Amino acid sequence: MVSSEEQLVDEKLYDLIMQCQGDRIEEQRSALGGKDNIEEDIKAIVLKMQAGRIEGQRADLKSPKSSETGGTPGAQN
Repeated sequence: MVSSEEQLVDEKLYDLIMQCQGDRIEEQRSALGGKDNIEEDIKAIVLKMQAGRIEGQRADLKSPKSSETGGTPGAQN
């Protein structure tokens, strides 16, 4: 059987471990900014995604050469 003194030591050890773990978890938390910061972060992410998507959709248009068409582009022969 466990004596009352051993039980007290066990409880103190348990409390100490729980306090240390709680402090460690609390230190790892990151503070959230206000609602404005979250909205700004979301807008920045969306803008980056849209910029990449738009760049990917660009077409490479080649202008007609005057030697191939026999004259200046847009001119009727």
